[in-house]
This record gives sequence, structure tokens and C-alpha cells, in this order.
Amino acid sequence: MKSILVAALAVVATGAMAQVEFFNTPFGITPGQETGGSSGTGSGTALLGVDPGTLNITGTIDVTGLPWSGVTGFHIHNAAFGTNGPVVFNFPTNGSVAGENPWTFTVNGTITQTILDEMRLNRTYINIHTAANPAGEIRGQLEPVPEPATIAALGAGLVALARRRRKR
Repeated sequence: MKSILVAALAVVATGAMAQVEFFNTPFGITPGQETGGSSGTGSGTALLGVDPGTLNITGTIDVTGLPWSGVTGFHIHNAAFGTNGPVVFNFPTNGSVAGENPWTFTVNGTITQTILDEMRLNRTYINIHTAANPAGEIRGQLEPVPEPATIAALGAGLVALARRRRKR
């Protein structure tokens, strides 16, 4: 009886564990997204995962056309698309880099609940600064990646809508 109770608790605990939430830069990380303009030529992409239970953030950021040795600042800012905001998370102390140009940065750190909440609302962006563009060389707005179940539900709804339309 005791072993059944322990097994049941394990199943409940496993089911209650939160899944990792993913965020990416669907429009890339580009000079064109800098609010004050940028003469930069680099570009990149990011895919980050956050465990909402531990607030551990992991993932990779890939950049080309911008040498790693030229980076003077690299972080997540808190602001909506098209506006500037404060730095809320610094990358260089929370990961490792491979390569010079192109380069891949592997993220491994911990964020706050406030940052995660802002990420969920599309109010964070990655910004990479250089001496030539101290306000920001390239920027990319972070957006939540829909869960597969959400995408499947949307697809099922669209199919049902299409069938209903055909019957009319």
C-alpha cells in the first residue's frame, strides 16, 4: 500500500512539473530593429528555453557578420518592439562562446519571474553592442514559441472552420 502511494505521488509530481517554455527571435537579430538606427552588418537568431519552475534559461544565440571580439555588450533588455528599455539579463557571464565570426553563444543562467513574465508578453529583446554602435549594433525581439498542442488545436479549428464553410 505504501509503495502504491509513493508511486501515485511520483506520477502526480511528474505531471505537475512545468514544461520548458521556448522563446525565439522570429524576425532575427538585425540592425534594422535598432530603434535609433545602426550601421551594423551582422545578423543572428536565438532560441531560448526557460524552465518556469527553476527559472533556468538555456539555449543558443547564433551570430554572423559581427566578430565576437568586437562585442562590448550583450544582454536582454525589457521593452516592447520599437522602444528601448533597461538591461535585465547579461549574457557573457552566463554562458560560453564558440567561434569568432560566425559565433554561437550557449546560454546557461537564471532569470527572475518578472523577466519571464515580460518575455511571455513580448516585452524583451536581445541587444548586442559594439564600439561602432554603442547604443546597439543588432537587436531581436524575443517572442514565445507556441506549444505543439496549441498549434495542433489551431490547426484543428481551421480544418473545422473550412469544413463548415464548404457545407454552406
